[in-house]
Amino acid sequence: MNRNLLLFASGSFVSLIGTRIYQVALAWWLYSKTGSSEYVGLFMISSFLPAIIVSPFAGTVVDRHSRRNMMVVMDILRGVLFMYLFLMEYFSELTMALLLIVTVLVSVFDSFFNPAVDSLLPDLVRKENLVRANSLYRLLKNLSKILGPALGSLLLKVVGLAGVILINSLSFLISGIFEMFIKVEEKHLKKVSKERKMWQDIRSALLYIRSVRFILVTILVIAIMNFFTGSMHVLLPEHVSKLGKSEWVYGTLMSMLSFGGLIVTFLMATIKTRASVKTLGLNLVGYGLAVFVFAMTGNHWLMFAMYFLIGIFQTLFNINVITLLQLAIPEEMRGKIFSLISAVSFSLLPVSYGFFGFLSSYVATAHIFITTSMALIAGGVLISLQRFEG
Repeated sequence: MNRNLLLFASGSFVSLIGTRIYQVALAWWLYSKTGSSEYVGLFMISSFLPAIIVSPFAGTVVDRHSRRNMMVVMDILRGVLFMYLFLMEYFSELTMALLLIVTVLVSVFDSFFNPAVDSLLPDLVRKENLVRANSLYRLLKNLSKILGPALGSLLLKVVGLAGVILINSLSFLISGIFEMFIKVEEKHLKKVSKERKMWQDIRSALLYIRSVRFILVTILVIAIMNFFTGSMHVLLPEHVSKLGKSEWVYGTLMSMLSFGGLIVTFLMATIKTRASVKTLGLNLVGYGLAVFVFAMTGNHWLMFAMYFLIGIFQTLFNINVITLLQLAIPEEMRGKIFSLISAVSFSLLPVSYGFFGFLSSYVATAHIFITTSMALIAGGVLISLQRFEG
């Protein structure tokens, strides 16, 4: 691992853990404070709705400036914001309105930070090591998802919400310090025109997407995948319950999903592999077949095995698709295009949740999952037929 990647990974892991701890603790604190899930839902909406609006413009800003500096600034801003929140809670001045405003601002800062990460990573490693670098970042995300909930609930009990907010603030500030020491030549700065208006930059990105069939089809498949797999997020508890299974089965399914993702990211972070269109297509076909078998069975052991496979194929797809897009997109356009992909993905989530939640009143969850599996398999076949140049 080179020095730049080590600094990037160290900073990322610290801030990811801090964020997960805060998210879990905040959700529990909100519910225990208000006795209502409505506030939890409101804060969830405020954490992704601003990203839908801001992302397309954020990508243009990311492409016009140093991506490393953008990451540093966004981490420090988030750290300062949470430090202010800590002081408000410490002096018993924290209100729901203030918490909501901070959540919205953090979502806006995330909209600048995330495309900067995806755009900078290819500049930190050689082309042949890009899959490993993306796998490492995904591994850190998966570890934070596993450690965060356990630490969040424990720390909320031990140090209270103020302590949790302080930990999150420090995690962002530490991450920003690590990123300051990254030394990288950002060649995209020589190719971008700061004279053009922002809407012209967005238009040029859309025209480029339309002109490169692989990128266009991949974004379309990502959109379809996010929409249909939303059914699994919303309807899994109902599906498990209707099969007469206990909450233990539901919890184990979620653990198997994380476990599958964790194992495959660890392997891909340590073994040198190359991403390809055929592999990407097979990832989605495997994902779809695992969902199909899951929908058809009532045996919880087979359900566990399928969710483990879903975790593997889902993670393989995520790693390979980001790698291929990083290679296919010109370096001066990465921020814009990754931001547009984020905007599409985020905007489909509430639509998917609402649609499948409504549909489940009329259609069996198993039938909805089978439809999801067919959509994934079709997406895999469609991607595997594309030509990749990158």
